[in-house]
Amino acid sequence: MPMNIPVPKDRLVSLLPQPLLRFFSRYPPSQPIPADKPHPFEFHINPISGNRNDPVYSRRRQADLINKARPFGLDGILKEMGALRDMGSAKPMKGLIKWKRHKSERTYKSRMQKRADALEGMAEKIKAWNPEKAEGKARRLAEKEANIKAATRE
Repeated sequence: MPMNIPVPKDRLVSLLPQPLLRFFSRYPPSQPIPADKPHPFEFHINPISGNRNDPVYSRRRQADLINKARPFGLDGILKEMGALRDMGSAKPMKGLIKWKRHKSERTYKSRMQKRADALEGMAEKIKAWNPEKAEGKARRLAEKEANIKAATRE
């Protein structure tokens, strides 16, 4: 709803989505949060066990509340109450700074360079190699024919 159109407060309340109405009925913005209730956006420590209990509204539910409150101009109130506070400036994980990549991706340039080097003088290598192959093949055929003739004479 645009902010420049005046709407009576009772009508504004009837236009609010149900999750926002529930939140503001449990935690009115004009009153401080009671000591017996945990802060809705922060974890609290159980005094008996010493365990950390999760916040009443998770980060996803906080974001949902803010997104539903934004059209009514109430997102600032939620942020003042502590919704979606910054988690701190922790160092990013190693993989997020520079991804290692797969081995095939890392070695691609060197493999392509080896392949290009191997293909560089290939025409001359083929010319030099074929006569030797042809001579060897002719020699083996001649030996084979000689063996067959010798076997048939006997």
